[in-house]
Amino acid sequence: MAEKALDLTSELDAVIDKLRECGYASRAEELRGIVHETAWTSSSEMLGEIGLCLLRIQQGLGREPPAEVNEGLARCMKAVRKTWPDIKLP
Repeated sequence: MAEKALDLTSELDAVIDKLRECGYASRAEELRGIVHETAWTSSSEMLGEIGLCLLRIQQGLGREPPAEVNEGLARCMKAVRKTWPDIKLP
């Protein structure tokens, strides 16, 4: 059976909401700004910047976040890695 396509914007919005609910308001706002307030010249550029933001969030979470946050971040990164398979923080 074919894998259902991920609606990345909806998934990112869900991650933003979960980050807020779990006390990571500044991380949520950083991601929201990248997703909803930034103009991009290409979808590839957009995915790369979203991916870097997600990596910064994953790296910066001090305590172990709830599973739904980790799972949402992982789903979004999986989508990013389809275009940027070797993405990593500088």
